[in-house]
Amino acid sequence: MVMKKSNNSLLDRLNEPQILFTILYVVAIAIGMIFNFAKYKAFHVNIFDYCDITDFILFPFSDFKIILFTLVIAILCLILYYVDLRLRDYFPNFFKKSFVSQAQYKTISFCISICMFVLFIFIVSQKYSKNFYNNIELAEDLTIYTKTETFKGKYIGKTSDVLFMYQNRELKIFPITSNITYYEIN
Repeated sequence: MVMKKSNNSLLDRLNEPQILFTILYVVAIAIGMIFNFAKYKAFHVNIFDYCDITDFILFPFSDFKIILFTLVIAILCLILYYVDLRLRDYFPNFFKKSFVSQAQYKTISFCISICMFVLFIFIVSQKYSKNFYNNIELAEDLTIYTKTETFKGKYIGKTSDVLFMYQNRELKIFPITSNITYYEIN
């Protein structure tokens, strides 16, 4: 019986689909957290005060634009990776004449790429939240029915415990309790 040599290095295992999907999902969660933080920060609310672990896991699915943005980031990462490989093929003597070894170059390149993408994500999320805030009148209508009252406003979002509504130029936060009979998003 021939034993296959196992490589446990994460960089060597990046070609395995389960590792790639896990990394992509963790990136999607991080992007969702950044986008939701920026969105609610425009209303002067720290969304993390109202979230639990389930909300963090579901952040990527809270808005279709977050999923699309995550896919764009993944595609950009692949493009940069292949450009980097091609540059190394075209300039094989770079590391012989350079003060940077190939291992150091990989680490530096990885760190610079991560910093660029994080900065890019923050810039896009700020523009996204500003656009959402400036166009709040285009948001879906929300009607909350309680046992005693009815509230109407614009739907901002929700977590597992609270609903966020924009009404009369201020953000209203409604705990999802037995007091709410039901709510409608139109």
